[in-house]
Amino acid sequence: MAKQGLTPRFNASLEIPTFEDVAKQVHIDRMPTWKNAKHGQQWINTLRDYAFPKIGRMPIDSVDQAEVMMCLGPIWTEKHETAKRLAQRIKTVLDVAKAKGMRWEEVDLEKRLWLCPEERMKGGEEHRVPLTDEMLAIIEPLRAMQSEYVFEGQKRNKPLSNMSMLMLLRRMNVEGVTVHGFRSTFRDWAGEVAGAPREVAEMSLSHKVGSDVERAYARSDLLDRRRLCCTNGLRGFIL
Repeated sequence: MAKQGLTPRFNASLEIPTFEDVAKQVHIDRMPTWKNAKHGQQWINTLRDYAFPKIGRMPIDSVDQAEVMMCLGPIWTEKHETAKRLAQRIKTVLDVAKAKGMRWEEVDLEKRLWLCPEERMKGGEEHRVPLTDEMLAIIEPLRAMQSEYVFEGQKRNKPLSNMSMLMLLRRMNVEGVTVHGFRSTFRDWAGEVAGAPREVAEMSLSHKVGSDVERAYARSDLLDRRRLCCTNGLRGFIL
């Protein structure tokens, strides 16, 4: 293991997701954003070839500058362009692993809305999420925690990590289930069970719908229709 450039104490079975776990999850989550399948495959292949052998089995919270340089150093001179792409992709994985939790200041209980700001959205645009009675029943009691964050993590006044769901699935030892699968399941359910129109289902997931020209004229985020889908369709599935 040491000959492979791996640190034994970082290669034990841990509940904390490894760098490779998170990287593969990021790859899956970003599939709709790739220009084409080849581009998406190149993205993960760079990490597979140059990062996973060095830091793939390390807990994500243990990867720091020294570990990143351990990946970049051997190819920085001979494969400089590849090294630059690798650095950017490692940074993307580490950024996703950082906690970016839902804040109370983003929640409007009177309007029954969660306003997720553009800086925390992958597409760079604010996303409005309608809150149903069932959702409010879950989050309102959490105000008693008097935290900045709706879902507080293990540390006081710190948000729940983005990797919490992945860690939960690992502890449950569930095979064939991914975090992204929950979004995919919602999409199938919205179309097949709730009978939501395509544009409503897609916008519920903050996906862009239609061409640039279509979006230039259709500027509504269909909030009321999305609220109706969640209120009527999800009742009986939550709690």
